[in-house]
Amino acid sequence: MKYGLIFHAVGILLLILLVFKPHFWSFLLYLVWLVRVFCLHNRQFLRQFVVIQLLLGMFFVYHKQEEVSHLTGKEQQFMLDVAVTDIKVEGNLLSLKGQTSDTVDGKSEKIQVFYTLPDEQSQKDWMTVPQSVRVFAEGTLEVPNQNGNFYLFNYQEYLKRQDIYWILSADEIRIESSLSSFTYWLPNTAQAITQWLQTLSNQTVQAYSLSLFFNQMDALDEDALSAYQTIGLIHLFSISGFHVQYFLRIFKNIFLRMGLTVEHFDLIAILILGLYTMILGMPYGLIRSTMAYSYNVIQDRRGQDPSSIMGTTWAMQVLMILDPQVIFSLSFQLTFALSYTILFTGQAIQARYQHPLMVELWQSFTCTLVTIPFLIMTYFEFSWIALFLNYVYSWVFAAFLFPGLLSILALHIFTLANYFWWLQSAIAYIIQGVEGIAKFAQSWTWFHWITGRPQTWVLLFFVCSLLYFLVSLSEPQLQKSAHIFIAIAILALYANPYLHRYGQVAMVDVGQGDSLLLEMPYQSNVYAIDLAGKMNFSEIAGETKEEDAWKMRDSDSLAERQLIPMYKAAGVRRLKGVFLTHGDYDHIGSFVEIAATFPIENLYLPIGMQADKESLTTIEAGIQAGRNPDMNIIWLRTGDQMNLNRHTKLLVLAPSEVSDGENKDSLVLYGQIGLHRFLFTGDIEGAEEGILPQVPVDILKVAHHGSENSTPPAFIEKIQPKIAWISVGKENRYGHPSERVVADLTAAGVEIQRTDTMGAVHYIYWPKSAKIETVH
Repeated sequence: MKYGLIFHAVGILLLILLVFKPHFWSFLLYLVWLVRVFCLHNRQFLRQFVVIQLLLGMFFVYHKQEEVSHLTGKEQQFMLDVAVTDIKVEGNLLSLKGQTSDTVDGKSEKIQVFYTLPDEQSQKDWMTVPQSVRVFAEGTLEVPNQNGNFYLFNYQEYLKRQDIYWILSADEIRIESSLSSFTYWLPNTAQAITQWLQTLSNQTVQAYSLSLFFNQMDALDEDALSAYQTIGLIHLFSISGFHVQYFLRIFKNIFLRMGLTVEHFDLIAILILGLYTMILGMPYGLIRSTMAYSYNVIQDRRGQDPSSIMGTTWAMQVLMILDPQVIFSLSFQLTFALSYTILFTGQAIQARYQHPLMVELWQSFTCTLVTIPFLIMTYFEFSWIALFLNYVYSWVFAAFLFPGLLSILALHIFTLANYFWWLQSAIAYIIQGVEGIAKFAQSWTWFHWITGRPQTWVLLFFVCSLLYFLVSLSEPQLQKSAHIFIAIAILALYANPYLHRYGQVAMVDVGQGDSLLLEMPYQSNVYAIDLAGKMNFSEIAGETKEEDAWKMRDSDSLAERQLIPMYKAAGVRRLKGVFLTHGDYDHIGSFVEIAATFPIENLYLPIGMQADKESLTTIEAGIQAGRNPDMNIIWLRTGDQMNLNRHTKLLVLAPSEVSDGENKDSLVLYGQIGLHRFLFTGDIEGAEEGILPQVPVDILKVAHHGSENSTPPAFIEKIQPKIAWISVGKENRYGHPSERVVADLTAAGVEIQRTDTMGAVHYIYWPKSAKIETVH
């Protein structure tokens, strides 16, 4: 059967989904595929399919059962074998992944290690480790954190897919010996190449050589990398068929001119590609390209028709069998989705359009459509800019960067590259132009569509319309209806946030801080109460002593890790208003970044912080640098009232006088949202709570993370809440929430919901019903 291998591949993929992510939809999809195979009316193929599914099903179940740790969690001392490519140093933080046999049953297990380096010399020593090492480490094992907010990055799941179940917070770590055995030859070679490239005189050329040819994208400038990701051109840096075909074309011309036969070249190419793939750490795109090329060579030698589709399918099956959880990797998903798109639609598009530019645009448009489901399920947004820039950037990379950088590498082999500093400077100048355009394009916000986490029916309609569109490329009679369906599907994706009948109040898990999201039904209006921030080294670099500059880590902020992705998951494109309760950093620290990402129409501030000049200066700077520098600033005091929509309003209960923004001066808001009455208390203290009016409360947002100075028994008795929300960080240094507060709430029969143990808490309401959901 011509495409029998593809039927097997899809069956294996759905089987993995059923075993590792059992769900109604995974069962339904698998059942539909079984029916589809049965409808082929090919008994021989059906028997073969069923046997393979049964055997692989047993294998996958066994594989899942083996996904357990062989450590108890009480171990403290380890001898670890560490590949040099798994050693990372950022500021004073050392991270590495090491293999240990110090387990209960002696079986080998990998653990993730973090260690704070004591001095700058230690940092330099670890940054220049030449090869893999055996290290002694002592510390405490911890379970990796799960995601605290719905749909966001799950670090625990990420490590589990690498068979890592523990994090070691090391108190001591030292190198015992080097590892130079054949097992570590590949990472040692990769490290030697990296260090060799770092001897190039131009740092920009270094970075692009490492990222384009050796899969080290972290070598790129962080802002440039962010720009490439935002505008959808990051695939140019992922080693794939685009790179392989370019390399093969160059080297084939060279070897053939040297008198080598095509047959000999094919064998050499397979060996080189295989070695290159292993040195780079087996990237999926390169594995696919290498296996497809090898399959075509074998088919040609056997006198049979080569097929990149079949070669790609073999690669996909091999990867899924060797590591079933590979299907959950976005890199794997995009690699094979785009490969199949190009392979199945390429000829149809070329037959339909004669001009190369039109062919490239349609191919780019088709690939952009195919990436959308994967991107919106992971990042909740996508960009149309790649549709226009992909052709230009591909041409610039192929015509200038690739040949220029390869020429420098060739010169560097003979230690001549640094004598051609002018060539490196010229290429660096081109790169600066490329980066500049990417950063400029990143600001074209009208091309970026935030869709939010799509509703099931919207996603299914889009996928079905997309498949119909892809089929229509080779079936002219279907094209008109296909274009209509895909246009409607795209509009449905854009409208997705406005198709929700429900509203919600979400207490976001931001660790030791406060942030709430208020979303009205059909997302007619969206508000935020507080935007917690967490200070990082890059923000306080100006205040860091020169001798401590080496400690700085260029880590993501709280807004980048939690708030912005969480807002995008909810489909938020703009904020009708932001309420900041007072000036503490754990309440306003992310305002600048949120204002730079989402247009904010109104900013509500309590008069209790009118004298807080430092916080107001920060806020004003954020407004001027934000998406809406003309946002309205509205000062609130006791008795004021704001209408969130036609049916929902908030009443200000405090503060009543101008002050300097201390905890006691916090903004206090009260109102009925959906079917329940909320009291949002900021960080007010017991004395201020005592003078609040007696109002009926269903859900109390507990003041000041449940500190000892807030929420006295008399206040609890006065308002008699049914549910208490506490926003607090795990094992925080302040001991929040206070045992006394928890005990008092419990004694009063109040149900406590807290972010440190339950993750984000969402109150979701409809016109006649409501429910509360938590992440854990």
